[in-house]
Amino acid sequence: MAKISETELQRRLRSLERGAGSGSNSFSGTADPTNNSSYSDNDTFFNTTDNNLWIFSGGTWDLSNKQLHIRYADDVTNVNTSGYVPAQLDVTAFSELPFSASGEQKPWRGLYWGSTLASTDPTDYEWTHTSGAGAVTVKIFSTSGNIFKNDTGTTQLKANVDIGGSLQTDAQHNFYTYKWLVDSEVVCVDASGNIVSDGLGTIYTDTVATTCISRGAHRADSTDTSVSLNFRQINLSADDIGTVSTLRCEVGNIPN
Repeated sequence: MAKISETELQRRLRSLERGAGSGSNSFSGTADPTNNSSYSDNDTFFNTTDNNLWIFSGGTWDLSNKQLHIRYADDVTNVNTSGYVPAQLDVTAFSELPFSASGEQKPWRGLYWGSTLASTDPTDYEWTHTSGAGAVTVKIFSTSGNIFKNDTGTTQLKANVDIGGSLQTDAQHNFYTYKWLVDSEVVCVDASGNIVSDGLGTIYTDTVATTCISRGAHRADSTDTSVSLNFRQINLSADDIGTVSTLRCEVGNIPN
C-alpha cells in the first residue's frame, strides 16, 4: 500500500479531516489508536498502515467514513495554489500505480479523502510533485544516443532544464549559464562548439599546466567571452572518446 510521510500527513489533516473543530489535534501512527484521557473531542488519528482515519468523540475513537486514496500521474498542468486542477485533461496518465510500464516512477501524486471507493475523477485529488514543486532537474540529451558503433559518428549533447516537472522553453534556457566538464575540469572546444581532443580518445581540458587558450581553443563555459556561444550544447565525435567517457554539465543562473 502506498505511504505518505508523517510530516505531510500532519500538514494536510487539518484541512482534510472530517468533523474536526477548532482546537483539535492530529496524530498518526502505524496501529489503531487506543482510548485514554489525553485526547479531546474532534482529535484525529491517521493509521499509516491501513490508511484509516479515526475521530475521537465522547471518550472513544470512531472510524471515520473517509479514507485516504492515493493516485499518480505522469504530468499535471494548471494546478492552482490548493493543488487542484480544473479539468480531467490537465492530468496525464492518471493511475493507481506509482510506476509506469517501463518502471519509471511517476512524478505526480494525488491525495483524495472519500469513501472506501476511490474517485476516478482526477479533479477530486490534491496534486503535488513528488520531488517538490520547484525541483530542478538537468538532463543531457544526445542526438545520436550514447554509444558510438565501430568507432565512428558524431553527436550533439544538449542540456535540458526541467523545473517542477516542466521542461523549460528555449527562451528560458538562453538565460542560464552552462559549464561542461570531464571529472572536475572544464572541456576545451573550438569556435563551433566541437570538443577538442587528441583524436585518440583523450578529451582536452582546461588545466593549470595546459589551458584551452594555449591549445587555440575555448573553455566550454558560458563565462568564456572569447567566443559567442552560450554552451547549452556541445558536439562530440567518436574520436574524442576512449573506451568510456563521462561528461557533466553544470547549469547556473536558474531562478529560485
